[in-house]
Amino acid sequence: MRALFTCAVAVGTLVACHGSADNAGDTPATGPAPSTAVASVVMRYSSVELSVGDTITIGAAPRTVAGQPTAARSMLWSSSAPDIAAVTQNALVTAIAPGTASVIANADGHSGATMVTVKPAKAAR
Repeated sequence: MRALFTCAVAVGTLVACHGSADNAGDTPATGPAPSTAVASVVMRYSSVELSVGDTITIGAAPRTVAGQPTAARSMLWSSSAPDIAAVTQNALVTAIAPGTASVIANADGHSGATMVTVKPAKAAR
């Protein structure tokens, strides 16, 4: 049996393979093996309450279908209302103005969210 495959690898993670074996007729799988693929994102906090000016690192953990920790190819952070609660790509949330926002972590097409409630700044004593 003779096989010819062309694969792309980015930072140690298999991105895609194309090709075939003479008698297989199957295309190799792309991405992580099913047992290690991201199936959900578990947030460190379901909700937090901050005062204007406060910061917190909220964190998230990608999980397999079996609930085991796994590595994501990428973790992207966003806020539904960045004028209320801004978030960096390191999961650092900054309370900007009173209101509520969802801070979302997206890993390999799966996401989790933390509800952030921002209260007015605490009065100085």
